[in-house]
Amino acid sequence: YGATLVKNPYYELVKPSEGNLPELKSNITAENSTEIIKKVIDLVYALDKENTANVNSMEIFLELTTTKVLNSEGVDYTYALPELIIELVVDCKGEGEEVELYDMIEVSAFDEELLKEKINADLVNVERRAGAAPLKDVAGLPIVLTGEAVKEMFTYYTSKSSASFVYNKYTQLKVGDNAQGEAIKGDKVSITLMPEIPNSPSSKYVDADGVRLVELPLIKDGKLLAYHGSSRYSQYCEVEVTGSIPNVKVNTGSVNFEDMTKDFFQPLMHLLFS
Repeated sequence: YGATLVKNPYYELVKPSEGNLPELKSNITAENSTEIIKKVIDLVYALDKENTANVNSMEIFLELTTTKVLNSEGVDYTYALPELIIELVVDCKGEGEEVELYDMIEVSAFDEELLKEKINADLVNVERRAGAAPLKDVAGLPIVLTGEAVKEMFTYYTSKSSASFVYNKYTQLKVGDNAQGEAIKGDKVSITLMPEIPNSPSSKYVDADGVRLVELPLIKDGKLLAYHGSSRYSQYCEVEVTGSIPNVKVNTGSVNFEDMTKDFFQPLMHLLFS
């Protein structure tokens, strides 16, 4: 009886597709997992010695997960992907009190250069914070976003183009509209949704509903090309079912960092929120 009170529209379950899923790429296996963890430890200790800041504490988790997707229509897919998680606390003693920063690094493969870049950035950032002083008047000073702040900014476009946002009337953006508005300053954005990108622990070629995932051009030169989302909400909106594609690729702009900031004596660099 309770189900008769639900107002959600009816939608079809996903039907199976022919062919096997592509294999997700990673250099981590059950056989080399202990060796990978030892490499992470050695890398962190080496960077700790090279910097003024210190590694306060660290936890390393290595998960080898196999996921199986089934439904009553005959969908039956299995895929495996490891995830390496490094929880890191770094600290540095400034003129006043000691400062700490926490970070959680999540990757699906061991890439020494990538991990070195991320961990070294944590050590450099906490050292900068330890030496930080109150801001003076910064009115009119350009702000440059980096790192996680840039990723968060681009979720604006992926959210506003999702079928769930359309159905729930959280967005008025329509296919063919300029996603950046009419008065675009700077480059026009181009975004592609990707089932797999290197080192992403979110990568997969099938979503939780059993939809096979493929690369989807979402926005080209600022113009929205398609909606995207789960089978349920795509059916609600009567658009092509793309599935929930986990990764986002944004094309580079026409100006590099040095040229972007050359006219400013010292732009205000955003490093991280806390």
